[in-house]
Amino acid sequence: MIRDHSPECPACIQIRRAAAASRIGAILIGSDPDHRHYGVFRLACGHIVRRQYYRIERAADGGCSAGCELCREERYEAIARGHDWRLIGPPKSGRTGYRSYRHSCGHLQDVSVGNMRWGDVDCAACGESWTSKPSQLYLFRVDLDPSAVLKLGYSSDPARRLRQQLGIARDTPSRILRTVSVPTGHEAVIREKAAHAYMRRHHPEMILPKSVYGDAINTRTEIYRLAAEPILRRLLDCIAADLPLSSP
Repeated sequence: MIRDHSPECPACIQIRRAAAASRIGAILIGSDPDHRHYGVFRLACGHIVRRQYYRIERAADGGCSAGCELCREERYEAIARGHDWRLIGPPKSGRTGYRSYRHSCGHLQDVSVGNMRWGDVDCAACGESWTSKPSQLYLFRVDLDPSAVLKLGYSSDPARRLRQQLGIARDTPSRILRTVSVPTGHEAVIREKAAHAYMRRHHPEMILPKSVYGDAINTRTEIYRLAAEPILRRLLDCIAADLPLSSP
């Protein structure tokens, strides 16, 4: 005798799932042989996809979208062509919301799909904006009261960045500890983000919150304890030598 359980008829389950698919213009083709919670569906666009039954039923109830990834990538490709780029595939950086595109000049570059949608993108090889011009990664020391801090960032003109753009009081001692030249602003952004990601992952205790330095520096992030200097210098050395940012 079965207690505290109401088994559902497998045929009824399939009928329910097929009906849910039908409500969003899809057709249930069959079960996924590798996972009982997934089925194979032909969407209204004609593409065949693998989907969780739960998501199809939620979409049929209006709880989420059952969009087609293939159609989405085709849209991205059409948009890119309109701006003289070609969609290549997933981003080399692995960043969410980005894709790898190839410009008509042959240069390969990761670009956010949002920027590509609006044409707000400049080729780092042949363009004329800051992304294509030479840049530098820098390490600054700022002697705040009561303790000094470090800033890691990038700029085409580190000295101007330090003296004019960070809002540091003129009587506050500060200096450039290290710079590394990189061919383009685009590459500088990638290298800088990778360095900050490394610090968040391996040395979060070295990161100073905004509450520590307040308005003394006109930035909300990228500020580190003075004790982080050897680590940050090593990261810049790796970048200069074009080496991976290895684990500590």
